[in-house]
Amino acid sequence: MNKENKKVRDVIIIGGGPAGLSAALYGARSGVDVLVLDKYPAVGALGYARRIENYPGVIKPVSGIELLSILQEHAHKFGAQLQREQVVNVELKTNPKKVVTYDNVYHTKSIIVATGAMARGKFLPGEEELLGKGVSYCAACDAPFFKDKKVALAGSAREIEMELPAIYKYAAKVFLILRGELNEKIAEVYEENGKVKFYEKHRLKEIKGNKRVKNISIYGKDGGKELEVDGVFIFMPGNKPEVGFLNNQLASNKDGCIKVDYEDMSTSINGVYAAGDVTCKKIRQCSVAVGEGSIAAISAATHAEKKY
Repeated sequence: MNKENKKVRDVIIIGGGPAGLSAALYGARSGVDVLVLDKYPAVGALGYARRIENYPGVIKPVSGIELLSILQEHAHKFGAQLQREQVVNVELKTNPKKVVTYDNVYHTKSIIVATGAMARGKFLPGEEELLGKGVSYCAACDAPFFKDKKVALAGSAREIEMELPAIYKYAAKVFLILRGELNEKIAEVYEENGKVKFYEKHRLKEIKGNKRVKNISIYGKDGGKELEVDGVFIFMPGNKPEVGFLNNQLASNKDGCIKVDYEDMSTSINGVYAAGDVTCKKIRQCSVAVGEGSIAAISAATHAEKKY
């Protein structure tokens, strides 16, 4: 059961990329109470960037992870609270507004949505039908259900590296279906006892089963193969706005992009703002997201300080 947090925050920011962190910095510096909730900041668009050399003020080239760390430290310096939690639902028309994660329920006067555009637009064959029947997207949430079972993790190597410890603790056998290559140091830790088997530069093709997941089809440079598994965790990024948790409460366009007034980054609901790639634009740059996050923070802080 989710733990109810009775404290009413001034601003909750959903998303810890450049838009969310710049909003956290500006909001906290203005003196309002700011909480940032993000599943994994490192697997957003900025986290995947290997080399950035055009961010103003950062002279030497840095990786996306390094730039994120700088932004996190800066936001934290001014008092913003950053928590690693995945938001699964929101209630935007209530006063205060409600934000629900897998573990907690938060209340807030204003919200900034800065979740980016890494969601997937299409399901793999069998994925939608077996969702909740062996298909999952959250290891921390569902790993205990696979105690002594055979499990596959498929998709982004970076996100799998983060999720693997939670799965490894419970599963009897773990198959890693990696689009790239696993970090060598991490691979060494898990290769020793044979519990984990790696399929690097492979892709998940299909999930099969009736009432439960039974097996999966994968393919790589050596062709395709089938693996018998009891569950599969999918960690594949896409290029669609990450808005599923909003349940269509905000006005958006046909592609799911949140509609905003760029004057103050406000949305169709009073007290709710959006910034960064989740609003969609032709030019998707870190500096653009930072600017929008700053505007959204000033607007959200002003809203939070109003008397109702």
